[in-house]
Amino acid sequence: MTSTTTARQDGPTVLARVRASFGQWLQAADVAALAADARTRLTPVLVRCGGCRFVVPADQAQHLIDIITREGSDYVRDASLART
Repeated sequence: MTSTTTARQDGPTVLARVRASFGQWLQAADVAALAADARTRLTPVLVRCGGCRFVVPADQAQHLIDIITREGSDYVRDASLART
């Protein structure tokens, strides 16, 4: 996941933009916007690592990504909206 320098958007705006894009990939700022908005904080996010993948609510995604990165035995490939 990479960070972006775009203006802060609310959760529903981020969801609409990401759903309209091919692949539905999330940037770090997208995850933060989804997590910060009460309407979208429970949006399922798929996090793909080198050796596993998991689905987590948006408001917990960055915390778990940070743990994986800090721990160092695996790496985060990307994050996207989980299909529901």
